[in-house]
Amino acid sequence: MYGSGSEDNYLTVIKEQRKKMLIDGEATVEIDVRASYLTIFHSLHDYKFNEGNDPYDIPGLPRDIVKTWMMMTFGAGKLPTRWSTKAAKEYRETSSKGKELGEVYNLKTLVTPKILKAFPVLKHLTPDGIHCFDLMNRESNAVVASMLRLLRVDRVRSFSVHDWLIVKKEDLELATTGLKDADLHATCATP
Repeated sequence: MYGSGSEDNYLTVIKEQRKKMLIDGEATVEIDVRASYLTIFHSLHDYKFNEGNDPYDIPGLPRDIVKTWMMMTFGAGKLPTRWSTKAAKEYRETSSKGKELGEVYNLKTLVTPKILKAFPVLKHLTPDGIHCFDLMNRESNAVVASMLRLLRVDRVRSFSVHDWLIVKKEDLELATTGLKDADLHATCATP
């Protein structure tokens, strides 16, 4: 599945193919850190993050709209003033409404106010403040720390992909605990 210099590696394989991955001949599962940038950002500003709910579930907004807004916001390091070309194109290709993304989900009057109401900490996001690369570094440190702990303490092998791990199904509970503990250590927040 992975070879140095090869174009065929687990990082570029589509999700359906990754489900077929084996570790030591056994089936695997993926463990995702939920809303990692949002979780870390809350922690860095000493805001309590509601760990029990889906953070992208905001009344009056579809989940994919909220997630796209978050990706744009953290990627730019500031609140968005317009939808990205990519987001507008994807909406046009998948929506049956026949309208532009900004017409249906206006950033200024609908989307941004609802998200800021749900997450007031995001008012602290400024271009000269915490950058997406700071968040990416903290996320990466948490994943690597988790992998090392799993290997050294529990003898659990894993693969990392961005903010999640692939482990054997039988190691799911250990890995979930390990990822939460590592994330706590790296960011002072629980994903």
